[in-house]
Amino acid sequence: MTNLFSAKDHAAAYTAAKTAPARKKIRDAVAAKCETNKRVRWTRLLADIDAGRLDRVNARGTGDWSAVARDDEPKAAAKPKAKAKAKAPAKQAPASGMDALVAQLASLDEVEMAAFFKALTKARA
Repeated sequence: MTNLFSAKDHAAAYTAAKTAPARKKIRDAVAAKCETNKRVRWTRLLADIDAGRLDRVNARGTGDWSAVARDDEPKAAAKPKAKAKAKAPAKQAPASGMDALVAQLASLDEVEMAAFFKALTKARA
């Protein structure tokens, strides 16, 4: 076991080990490596060994992940959508028709302004 340097080597040796004491020795070596190494591969290997996921341990040792079901992997949580901004109360529009239009356009937010310009270009085309 002194020739085992990488997580891949440890995983292959764990899969090939025939006796429980040999597997325990490799598991303890992986646990010791987790304490001193910052790489995630060691903690994931230890977690797979402790969970009894021999298919994943074997995949780590061989590099062939095609036999491993990926459905049980937790999906990343979707980012929450931004809340809509609270609109200011509408001000009373000036009496003039052009001034009223300008005041109404000034009160639009970015999304409404983009929709307005899209509709305007569509109407003019």
